[in-house]
Formats: sequence, structure tokens, C-alpha cells
Amino acid sequence: MNSYSNFMQKRTYTRPNPNLRVVVGGRSGRRINPWRLGLFSAGVVTALALGLWFIAPSLAPSRAPFGPDSTVRADLPFTLGRPDPTLVPRLQTLTSLPRLRTGVFVLDLQSGAFVTQGDDVAFAAASTIKIPVLLALLQDVDRGLVDWNESLTLNATVRVSGSGFLQYRPLGTRRRVWEVAGLMITESDNAATEMLIARLGGRERLNQRFRWWGLNHTALRSPLPDIAGTNTTSPRDLGMTLALLDRGAGLSPWTRERGLDWLKRVTNRSLFPTGLMRVEPSARIAHKTGTIGIALSDAGLVDLPNGKRYILAAMVERPREDRRAVKLLQDISTLVAQVWSAPASTPALTDSLSRPLPPAPPQYPAGHRRDGVEEQE
Repeated sequence: MNSYSNFMQKRTYTRPNPNLRVVVGGRSGRRINPWRLGLFSAGVVTALALGLWFIAPSLAPSRAPFGPDSTVRADLPFTLGRPDPTLVPRLQTLTSLPRLRTGVFVLDLQSGAFVTQGDDVAFAAASTIKIPVLLALLQDVDRGLVDWNESLTLNATVRVSGSGFLQYRPLGTRRRVWEVAGLMITESDNAATEMLIARLGGRERLNQRFRWWGLNHTALRSPLPDIAGTNTTSPRDLGMTLALLDRGAGLSPWTRERGLDWLKRVTNRSLFPTGLMRVEPSARIAHKTGTIGIALSDAGLVDLPNGKRYILAAMVERPREDRRAVKLLQDISTLVAQVWSAPASTPALTDSLSRPLPPAPPQYPAGHRRDGVEEQE
């Protein structure tokens, strides 16, 4: 008999039975109950699974969409110094207009000088609600929960009216996340915003994140354009969100720059930018406007030529379509720039917006008409 036959005879293959013997190399071992063997194997597998269940979360970074993360939460993500003695009385005079309820938050990011006036109460957010939505998206991209190049689909649920041209595209139209995000900010596209809100888990999930960040008055309650003004935020909440974005809370440097670049390319420049250009034509602003019939707002990060960098957020609730609100926001921007355009006594912050720009979002199709500042964003 050849060596292969001898090898095979030394191994016994039978169905499991209570008298099973393990035979290896021609010598028999102790009897093994196959049911005990099965139970033992199952116990080992269960123990390993439970071990991985408890140990793995401590080995891998958290992927929760919100939670106790010190790089994300900051109840006050800036340092408040002293109220600016020049700005305070002049802003009070400027905003004392009948039938206009105004809130203002101004903060010098270098010295901590600030001015607050009615800033910690809720206002109709309009499209300024897109600033915290943007920050939530940027954080989820960096945490691996969302991919820039994944496709989002336009469906009947997210196809809303107001500003933007995605609403005119056929149902089933697909756009990549970075395209949709760019349209949400630069063109204030409402359908794009609803697509991102759905991708980020819906309104209530985002509201939980906003509360975790310490935004006491920011809440999504209705689909855009929210003409009734049920979605709310406050000048202070917008200032806090911009401060979180500026310092890169929970963001990589490149993701932060992408968000700031979109804010720099907002096409509606009829509010803060118009007032700013009266004083400093070379100043730069990364901002987002909000417009509905009963409310008007703007919030942004401003860089003056003298190196001063500040946050400015102002919100106005008004009688429907009252154009005084437009001039008021322009004048607030002008006043702050005038007072703070003197040569700075502190070194300028490094300008981080000089990196290569991200891809530009799709533009409005030829012939598409916008209604300017009074378009319902």
C-alpha cells in the first residue's frame, strides 16, 4: 500500500456520535462529546464578539453625528473683552427705528471688543439658517459620515420653492454633495438645502446638534423658504457658528477653507458688502444673507485692510417688504467698518484664504432671472 493510502487510513471521518473518538496518527485519544464541543465553540465566538463590541469604540474615532466632543462643542467659542465705547451709542441711535425690531452682534476676534444689542433673542432665520447647516455638513465630511462626491437625488420631498434653480430640474436629478453645498451657500438654493438637511438626518437631528453647540435660539421647524418665519436663530447664535467655523471646530484646515470660500462667493451682495464697500473697497467678507417678507438678515466674517478681523451679525424683523431694513443693514456694516478701519494696534491674523479654491458650484442657467434682495430665500 502506498504512502498516500497509509496517510488516509490514519484519519477517520465519520458523522458525529456520542462515542466519537479523535484519531490522529493512528493513535486514539479521549472520547469527546460533539454537543459539548459545539457549545464550547459557540461560547468562544460569543465572548470574542462581546469583547469587540466593548473595546472597538475606544479604539476607533467616534462617528456619532453629534455628542460630547470637545472639538465640536463650545458654549462660547470666543473671548469677550470690553464693549466698544464708540460703537455702542452710535449703534443704539442707528437702530432706533419705529416698527423695526433689530438685533446686532459685533465681535473683534483679536481684541475681544464687542457690541451686543438684542442679540440673544430669537428672530426669523430665513436663509441664515444655512450657516449652521453648512458647519454640520463640513464636520460630517471630516468625520467620514458624508463623502464630497456622493450623489444626492432631487425628489418631491426636497423640491421646494423660493431661491435657487434646482427646483426647476426634473425629479431624479442627481448632484454631488460639494455641488449641492455650493449652491446652498452661493446661490441660497432652497432645494439644495433641503437635500442636505435630509442627508444629515433631518431637522430634529440637526436641532439636537445646534443645541449641543450652545445655539439657544437656532431651530429648523419648517421646509424652506419658510415665509412664516418659523425657523429661528439669533445674532449671537450666528456669531457663535461663524466663530466655530473660523477656528475650525471639528474641521480639517482644507474643509474649513472650502466652507469659508463658499461664504466669500455669495452672489447676493446687497446688504453687508454694500455697506462695507462704502468705507473699504478692498475689504473682504465671508457671509450669508437671509430674506423673507417679514425679516432680513446678514452675518459674516470681515477682514479689513488694516488687519482687523471681526464677526458681524444683524437681524431685522419688519413690516412686510419694508425697505428700511435693507438700508439699516447696509448702514450697520458701514458704521462698524468706519470705527474699526483705523490702523490696528495688534498684528494681523494670517490670512488662510489664499489656498487653491475648491471647484465652483454650478451657476444659474442663462436667462434665469433673480429678484435681487427681496427674493424669498
